[in-house]
Amino acid sequence: MKKKNIAIFAAAGILIASGFALSVTASPKEDAWVQKWGKILSDHYSSQQKQPAKAAAQEGTNAVVPEAGEIFEKGVNATITTDEVEQAAAYYQLGGMSEKEAYAEAVDYARKREALYQEALKNGYQVTSQEVWDYLEHFKEELHEYQNSDMVDTIMEQFDSEEDYWNYEFTVYQKNLPIQNYVHDLEQEYLAQQENPEISWETHFEKLKETLAANENYQQAP
Repeated sequence: MKKKNIAIFAAAGILIASGFALSVTASPKEDAWVQKWGKILSDHYSSQQKQPAKAAAQEGTNAVVPEAGEIFEKGVNATITTDEVEQAAAYYQLGGMSEKEAYAEAVDYARKREALYQEALKNGYQVTSQEVWDYLEHFKEELHEYQNSDMVDTIMEQFDSEEDYWNYEFTVYQKNLPIQNYVHDLEQEYLAQQENPEISWETHFEKLKETLAANENYQQAP
């Protein structure tokens, strides 16, 4: 059976396949590149562990709230942390961008991701802790079926333990999973309504993210 590719950095802690793939000029197959990225994720996880946890956003569920940390910007509903921006900027720099370019791209990424997350919650796409763990368990079971699963192993090795790696993934997919579920349904609805759409789903989705981010009217934290 032909093995599948995996959206490796979706599984490795920052991005999701549904509209947030980042392009890089360096090859992600290079071990040194993957090791550096894994170290960044590991350091990010360690810093999170030192920050106080926040209460669940939705009463009666384990829905996620913005991760603890210094606030970078606040919108109407969304909150972006400095940690999120710095991590995304580090990814872009590893991909070959200058520090200035990486920072600008990271801010844009964080604004759109958080706005989309808030829209997912508003439309009922909350997840419980159990749902997130079930998703990760399914991923673990199928990991061997992917061509580049060794990249996950390399990233995992940068953490103090395998348990730390999966605990970190849990914090990521608390937010990623609602977005993924929401975007999947949006795409299916869009394509069902338009048999031959004049505007592709990809173009439509980019405009949607821009609109949602603009509507948040983000302001820098004082």
